[in-house]
Amino acid sequence: MSGLHLDGPRRTSNAQPPTTPTSSTFGPSANSGRTSPRLNGDGPMTSATTEAPSLSRVHAEPKRVQFIQANASTVHESMGPDGRREMMQHKVDQVFDQIKIMASQHLLDTRPGTTHIVSVPEFFWNTHMEHATPDEKHQLIGMLQDRVAQSGLGNALFLMGTVVTSEPPAMLAPIDPNHLPSVERILGYQNNELSQAFQEAVSRNPESFTQEPSDARIDLTSVASLAEAIAKKKEAPVSQEILERAAELIKEVRDNLAPVTILAGHMDQAALGRNLNHFLEQTTPEGMREAVQHICPSFDCPATGGGDRVLEKLKNFLADNRGNLGNVHKLARVFKDYVAPFKLSRTEYSGGLPTGRSAPRGLPTTFKLLQNSPEMDVAQLHEEGRKMFKAIRNEAIVLDGSGQRSPRLVSKFAPSVVDVPSYADAMNDKVHPKQRDSFRHLPGGMTPAHEGPEMTARLQAEGHNPSMQIVDLPGGGKQLGMVVCRDINSGHYAEHVSEALNDTEIFHLISGGINTGEFRESAPRVPIIARTDGHYTDSEVRFGATQRPVAGTAYRQSELGGTFGPVPKEEMYQRRLPGGPAQWQVSDTIHTQGAAPSSDGSFTDSHTEVEIPLLKKDIEHYQAQLDDLRREIGNFDRALVYMKEGGLAEKSNIYGMISFTPAQKQAWESEPKRGVDILHQVLENLQGDLNSVEARLQAKQKRLAAVSPPTT
Repeated sequence: MSGLHLDGPRRTSNAQPPTTPTSSTFGPSANSGRTSPRLNGDGPMTSATTEAPSLSRVHAEPKRVQFIQANASTVHESMGPDGRREMMQHKVDQVFDQIKIMASQHLLDTRPGTTHIVSVPEFFWNTHMEHATPDEKHQLIGMLQDRVAQSGLGNALFLMGTVVTSEPPAMLAPIDPNHLPSVERILGYQNNELSQAFQEAVSRNPESFTQEPSDARIDLTSVASLAEAIAKKKEAPVSQEILERAAELIKEVRDNLAPVTILAGHMDQAALGRNLNHFLEQTTPEGMREAVQHICPSFDCPATGGGDRVLEKLKNFLADNRGNLGNVHKLARVFKDYVAPFKLSRTEYSGGLPTGRSAPRGLPTTFKLLQNSPEMDVAQLHEEGRKMFKAIRNEAIVLDGSGQRSPRLVSKFAPSVVDVPSYADAMNDKVHPKQRDSFRHLPGGMTPAHEGPEMTARLQAEGHNPSMQIVDLPGGGKQLGMVVCRDINSGHYAEHVSEALNDTEIFHLISGGINTGEFRESAPRVPIIARTDGHYTDSEVRFGATQRPVAGTAYRQSELGGTFGPVPKEEMYQRRLPGGPAQWQVSDTIHTQGAAPSSDGSFTDSHTEVEIPLLKKDIEHYQAQLDDLRREIGNFDRALVYMKEGGLAEKSNIYGMISFTPAQKQAWESEPKRGVDILHQVLENLQGDLNSVEARLQAKQKRLAAVSPPTT
């Protein structure tokens, strides 16, 4: 990284100034009937979303990058017009209007070789307290595409924060709610209970983690799942007739739940035919206990708690079906495939019965009757049943300013309690059990409780791979790695993602609660790293092996639609809300690896009234950085003595004198004998960064001399 150049002003332009920003648009736009944007592809955006921009576009390979980062508070509260679509449109318009205003004030470097990385924080588009629907997410992406196409920033990559979406269970998608009244009658529900359960299941509201799902919700899911299987066999859509047939089978299972559960879990089908009469002939509990072993060898009938009543129910059920064992087998299959998963998913499962607790509230019979079943993998059924619940997706939206690639969605893979507040509520609930293993969260069935190898296993089963965290920069040839918030602290990131990101040019974290220390400790070792956070409402860009901060300036609006001015240092961390008067951090331009320094000819059409004071500020920034690097390099000999004489016992003194990366600290502390070699690596890093900063400082001084008025 010693060859990394930081060079060139960030506020000059050869292009025509952007057109005057339009006022915010409230309500549906003229093209609100757009087709849904195509996601995650490599082809062009759909024609319905690619109106030609009014400004010229440049698609040059990235030579310089400049970061434009929104400092917005997104975790604590949000603001905007009433109505979710109107609120999203308002925020979209404000973001792009503000970028146009900053460009018109010459606060951005719009030279053709400059790639802009425009970012807003996690939870920017919808508060974590209220999820979006999949349709609203697609509408938002369409709104963003429209404004990107009009932005005039053809070399920009837009990292547009995250949108949190609540996705209804896929198995309910074929259901027409108008068909539910007849299903309700078959199942014996009243007062539209089944229809209410359907509306609850497809609503945007998070699942409750302190209440078990209702019987109506479980039966609805069983009917929907069985109806889909019947329709598939018939090669037909799920019709009212098919739903009613599925409901009749589910009701028959439900009416005979205990005997069907025993048979599904323990029945020896061949032995049932041979020994059925012997079992039916028994007239005492003792006789039935002995005889049932000949048809259900693994069944351990409870000695107490109604075991005799269960055997009597089994005897009556088999007597009613003596001449139709095919129906017995059919109902057992229906129970196993379409009833048991959803009944078992309603409570925590751990090895048969929940550890340290009595049988689950409301379902003691089902669990106990399936104990030791060789026919049913209760844990797997429980996992399958979790598909009845909504999945939550927290996804970063990525758009290419050139329009050459379709939008990308980069999913957060390590869920946190803030994504679903009801989960956090359950953690603090002293009355209700936390249903942490029962409910789905992100795809793969992830919940905030999953960590380490279990997280990795679920993600890999879902098809996740590190390439999903990498996007191409406009113009090609360079890549950016990114993750969302808590991902960077996860074991899966450390073991399976971080190394793959080391080959990218830039790493960017979009977050809502990761501070600079956590970020720097876990960021991959790439030439440029950046963080845009909505909890700390700050941003940063760093470069080089020792992660030195890139110079930058925070700009703020005094009112919506107004111009931007520098933010006083003491007001840097005042909370700014999405959709309101904005604060943006604009970084210095940074040359990508291998790029030649900017030529003097690229600095034409400068605006010295903006540029001169900022050049002076940046010179001061890099001079201080240079002094720090020289001081640390000057401490090398003394640090070497400490290391040779005291080793790790002197690490606090050594770390105070000279900058180790987290990886270098870990390497030394795990292999103390390598300490001297590692210290020389540290020195090499410092000298490389010293060369970069010196080059940067000299370029700034040269530019200042060129644009300063002559002295008389």
